[in-house]
Amino acid sequence: HLDKDNQMQLLRDHIKGVENLAAEEGDKIGVSHIMSVIAILHDSGKYCDAFQSYIRQSQDEALYSKGKVNHTSAGAEILMNRYQKIMVKSEHRTLLEMLCYVITAHHGLYDMVNIEDEDAFGQRLDKNDAQEAEMIFERWSCDLQMNVADVDKLMQEVYKEYKTVFLQKLRDVNDRKEYRFYQGCFVRLL
Repeated sequence: HLDKDNQMQLLRDHIKGVENLAAEEGDKIGVSHIMSVIAILHDSGKYCDAFQSYIRQSQDEALYSKGKVNHTSAGAEILMNRYQKIMVKSEHRTLLEMLCYVITAHHGLYDMVNIEDEDAFGQRLDKNDAQEAEMIFERWSCDLQMNVADVDKLMQEVYKEYKTVFLQKLRDVNDRKEYRFYQGCFVRLL
């Protein structure tokens, strides 16, 4: 995109810049890998054709208007598509959902379930069809020079941090409401 001074910033440069800042901040509390994975996936939806058209033609508000092209759910879909069948333990699943929530909510928090008791989180994840999600992943991984093995390795480090920083510290919390409260605090922190 062009910034206010008409300087171009490539998507990969933005993502890498956010990753560096996020990892640096996360390192202060021992979650640098968690913050890295969130950062590298937060704007992966910008690799879709619709967003690329939007960003290139952003002066034509009649064609594309800000907020009309979803880019926030693709990174979460990448994680879910790759790991929901691998990360099957309850603690793995919770971590995966926490990461996905933070990615999809990076422009603002939202309720996981709406007032009609519908799954707002699931609805956000179903924005891209499988073919488009695969294309986004291919463009993203090529541009960032990351392959599936790189992401798998990063996710192993993410789980180690989650286990150390969250699970082990709350192992003596027996009250479910209290545990969920701390879980919610951790998500908000991320």
